[in-house]
Amino acid sequence: MTFKELSSVQCPDDFEELAEKVLPPEVFAYLKGGSGRGRTALANQDAFLAWDLLPKLLPGLLLDSTSKGNVGMNLCGVGFSSPILLAPLAHQALYHPEAELAVAKAAAASSTGMVLSQWSSTGLADVASILNNQSAAQSPLLTQMYFLNNQAHNLSLIESFHSSGSQAIVLTLDAAIQQPSMDAMRAGFVMPKNWSNTHSMAGAVGIADIEWLLKNTHLPVMAKGVLSAKDAILLKQIGVQGVVVSNHGGRTVDGVPAALKQLPAIRHAVGPDYPILFDSGVRSGYDVFKAIALGANAVLIGRLQAYALAAAGALGVGYLLKILNQELTAAMSLCGCNTLAEINADCLQSVHILER
Repeated sequence: MTFKELSSVQCPDDFEELAEKVLPPEVFAYLKGGSGRGRTALANQDAFLAWDLLPKLLPGLLLDSTSKGNVGMNLCGVGFSSPILLAPLAHQALYHPEAELAVAKAAAASSTGMVLSQWSSTGLADVASILNNQSAAQSPLLTQMYFLNNQAHNLSLIESFHSSGSQAIVLTLDAAIQQPSMDAMRAGFVMPKNWSNTHSMAGAVGIADIEWLLKNTHLPVMAKGVLSAKDAILLKQIGVQGVVVSNHGGRTVDGVPAALKQLPAIRHAVGPDYPILFDSGVRSGYDVFKAIALGANAVLIGRLQAYALAAAGALGVGYLLKILNQELTAAMSLCGCNTLAEINADCLQSVHILER
């Protein structure tokens, strides 16, 4: 797509329609579908519909509509220019020939943090060379980790994170059990055999494994896949520096709670200063605002990233990030928030909806 063609995109949802036009039907079904019957994937989006923004219209509180507001932030000692980060997505060569290299270029051009999947189609060093460029100084690289069933391989993986300039490790804990998507199976999707990774992954991860990781890295570690306050408290107590409230976008197991519903209780449990990232169901900058209001410090963008990548490569991902940040600042303006710190639950009002 040319930039002129891309400018016809009016909102993030448009990228889904564009991706459907260019991807093979079975690949699109895999990307869009949730695990099992897809109940959790739908519940993630429905959870955002249960909240309205509550405007502040008193004089002096409403930002000018063109004002960007202050959306810079610091998380685990890492500075970010926006609370919108790119989530780790495996095997992005499914969606575009340039795969994660295109995503990294978009991240560098837009000063956006990127979490690289352990199962990236592109080598860590190649992505790091883009993000570690001087011109991309505000595009921090974070690296995702799954525990492997070989300790020597785990050590080698950690060392690659250190040598790449990664600024944090996002340890994913919610993929020990995986239910395939019925939609993807019905469409005939089969992951290429040489891309399969489940055979090398460890099973359930225990406290001792996490403590081992903390002892073998100087990088901050955030645990991804947290859905309960009890787990969040335990992870904080053993020294994990932050958590990612997530159900993997409904892509690993079906029938678990919508991540957004769990977020307020987890924030209350860990306290106001403990770093929390969030993903699962985010489809707009207004959703980003709602997640921050309910307790997140920052938000990871998953499916939308893949839709934009499929539609227009690096240009698509960059344009998506532009729209998301514009929508976030529009929501901040509407609710009278000049900084991220001013976004809180008082900016929202609950709405009764019938879930699908």
